[in-house]
Amino acid sequence: LVQGQASADLAHFTFNGTGSVTNIVLQRLGVSADATLTNVYLYDGAKRLTDSATVSSGKITFNDSQGLFTVSGTKTISVKSDILSTATGETIAVGLTSYTPSGAAAIATSINGNLMSIATATLATVVLAADASTTPSTNTALDPANDVVVWQNTATVCTRFVWLKSVQFRVIGSVVVGDLRNFRLYADGVMIGSAQAQTDANGYVIFDLSSGPKKLETGGRVLKVLADVVGGSSKNFTVSIRQAPDIASTDSQYNAGV
Repeated sequence: LVQGQASADLAHFTFNGTGSVTNIVLQRLGVSADATLTNVYLYDGAKRLTDSATVSSGKITFNDSQGLFTVSGTKTISVKSDILSTATGETIAVGLTSYTPSGAAAIATSINGNLMSIATATLATVVLAADASTTPSTNTALDPANDVVVWQNTATVCTRFVWLKSVQFRVIGSVVVGDLRNFRLYADGVMIGSAQAQTDANGYVIFDLSSGPKKLETGGRVLKVLADVVGGSSKNFTVSIRQAPDIASTDSQYNAGV
């Protein structure tokens, strides 16, 4: 791992069965401090499942009474974390100590991820423009139309080029699933990844580019999302990137999240 990197991939745990998991407890391992893992998340592939959790006395706990995730056969969950910018010379790992199926008692276990060391390096950076620079501006009279720009921003890449591996957008407002369709992601005017038919039940649109990452050269790279507005008369919506890990890119030399 590299000090200051984002979304370090710490462990993958595979669950088998049927039903939802409402609680996960992890243990920080290695020669490290709680502060070394600054933000810890659970992922299902490219999809972020949780808000960030902090480490307290070595423990990392995730709770959701409605279910953190649902298993129907097999489900692999990833643990990712931002690494403290001043951490170096430490070792870090996480282990799964318990999980709770919906409607059942917690099940204790002891499954540890690999132990990794933390090195010092200067990573590339990707900086999005502030909210005020994000377009389009408020539109109170949007007619149904295809190819509507629903989000646009300029990402400034510095130090060296990066590989864009996924972007996750949230649609909020009074629209319902299906009012907006055919979401497409563009970089400098070229469509990347596959079109997404509509948001998921939680209002997210995920562009998973892991099988074919997009190269973003240094400088200003214009990212935008187009969608077809097909319903939602008198309703409203806003498209946004909600959290830093929702745009995932890696340094082209160190292969570490920036």
